[in-house]
Amino acid sequence: MGHLLMGMVTMDRRAKIPNINRVKQVIRAFFPDHDCDERLLLRLARFTTEHVREHAGAVWSPDVCRRLLQPLLEPGPRPLINATGIMLHTNMGRAPLQASVVQQALARVAGYTDLELDAASAKRGHRDRHIAALARLLWPVEDATLVNNAAAAVCLALSALARDRETVVSRGELIEIGGSFRLPDVMTQAGTHLREVGTTNKTRIADFEAAVGPRTGCLFKAHPSNYRIEGFTHEVPLHELTALGRRTGVPVVYDLGGGYSEHLALPAADEPSIEAALAAEPDLLIFSCDKLLGGVQAGLVLGRADLIAQLRRQTLMRMLRTDKLTLSIVCHQLAHVQRGLATPTSRLANQDPAQLERRAAALNSLLGPAWRLVPDETYIGGGSLPAQARPGTALAYDGADKQKLADCLRRGEPGLLASIRGGLLRLNLATVFPEQDETVAKLVIAAQSKVV
Repeated sequence: MGHLLMGMVTMDRRAKIPNINRVKQVIRAFFPDHDCDERLLLRLARFTTEHVREHAGAVWSPDVCRRLLQPLLEPGPRPLINATGIMLHTNMGRAPLQASVVQQALARVAGYTDLELDAASAKRGHRDRHIAALARLLWPVEDATLVNNAAAAVCLALSALARDRETVVSRGELIEIGGSFRLPDVMTQAGTHLREVGTTNKTRIADFEAAVGPRTGCLFKAHPSNYRIEGFTHEVPLHELTALGRRTGVPVVYDLGGGYSEHLALPAADEPSIEAALAAEPDLLIFSCDKLLGGVQAGLVLGRADLIAQLRRQTLMRMLRTDKLTLSIVCHQLAHVQRGLATPTSRLANQDPAQLERRAAALNSLLGPAWRLVPDETYIGGGSLPAQARPGTALAYDGADKQKLADCLRRGEPGLLASIRGGLLRLNLATVFPEQDETVAKLVIAAQSKVV
């Protein structure tokens, strides 16, 4: 009897699925101007109806249909409001982009461009000449190249300079970056042999000097941007390492990490800058473009022209180079930053604490008695300045349904990412732009009405 009833329910559910032409009409209405290829409409109609047939409990409706087609109707990552207090949130795309920079960059490359065309000779050039020309204006460097992230830049540099040879590095700088990617693994992928010197907490220039020999390909230094070792410690200053490199004829490669520039108005007193690193004259300097610089994901390499030329000749370069849009955005972002103009991250980092308090109090008054203000901390994030927590205030919710509320907020339109720490759901406005406050209030009120 039970099987018979189940069969009747299934048949009833399937009977409620409209015919394929009606489903196509519903789907067509989802698109602007109802404009969609007939073949795609048929595929989407079949996809949604088959989903209902194959999933127990699923019922076809226009709302279900729209949800199933969301990846097509709104392709790619969706916008989120960041209320975590972490400014460069890796899982949220790191640095928020300056819209005007992206628009200017897109306008320059949306059509045909001189990406790899030398307009003067009408012959093929190389795409690096755009970033190299800009870099020479901004810093005292001979040349530059751009790849798709800093780890790729490290891999490319070590492959070019030290494949089948040794890369000498301090044990205290064998870092692990996000996603469990470790520097020794990047070195292995580059085909170089890791030569560790010193100890975790102390490495001296004599350790590097003793390791240099006929098999040495390069001396490598990495800024430990996502952690700090404190107490009984010593690291080799970059200028000492570059002096050793000049004496021995071994190139020095420095991975700076987050790409802090002295032109950025950021509270980054302990972060080594691009300018200070270049003053120590490493042969190659590597840094990310999507962290403190506030751009898109890319890895910039500055340095000696002969070594950059070696990098360009690597087969890996073809695999790691950036596309025209990334190149254009990085160029525009560098020009923007070096002119001393603000970025979204610098605007967040330099908000007046008193103004943040007033914003939090105003929002708290809208959310009701279940919310209160609590002390909280803000971080730059993105593997930068881990020891620099900035005191602030968060709106806190202590209800038993806080996890459900956090889940509901995250799924909103736009999504709102909060954090749950210390038994409280927290909304930290230090990473919320002031113009988003009203939206935050509406999202929270709407979410609370759903989870109550």
